[in-house]
Amino acid sequence: MENPEFSPINLDLHSDLCIKFRADYSFICSFGTDKPFWEDDGNGDARYIEWLKSRSSRRYGTFHIWLNGRIIGQMELGERNSKEDFGYVHLYYLIPECRGNGYAKYLLSHS
Repeated sequence: MENPEFSPINLDLHSDLCIKFRADYSFICSFGTDKPFWEDDGNGDARYIEWLKSRSSRRYGTFHIWLNGRIIGQMELGERNSKEDFGYVHLYYLIPECRGNGYAKYLLSHS
């Protein structure tokens, strides 16, 4: 198994993919629907991208996971309660075909 690579999310290039990953994992996989993601006004995706932008310059940050030139996942990490020494995982995401293949250990070791 090849080691995946981690790079900060480039929202100019990959915001649509970020939205897809968050809607799938945080909502469809967890609740069976992505309706809450979009929120009542249908603009949940825009608010999510703004949230990602606010995270990109922080200590822990947001990352895409790459394997063989392809994005296979996403991580969103942050501080918890504004304490620098205490991190929080907002999202670990792997595309369905990479789940169950041992890649999660790389996400854990990177965070």
